[in-house]
Amino acid sequence: MRTVRIGDPGARDAYGDWSRLSAINEAGCLLIRPDGYIAYRHPTLSPTPAKTLTKALRHLLDRD
Repeated sequence: MRTVRIGDPGARDAYGDWSRLSAINEAGCLLIRPDGYIAYRHPTLSPTPAKTLTKALRHLLDRD
């Protein structure tokens, strides 16, 4: 899985376009499938990021 963190070198958002266009702040999460479709989005930082990601991946894989 490839990750990109907004604000890191190579992914700077000096004008706030990312937040404005995606409706996700820099602490939020966007999971994009290999075919380019958005599979999951969380607009802010989850209080339990690992648990939130695990739940999203299980849902996507149809495993509960």
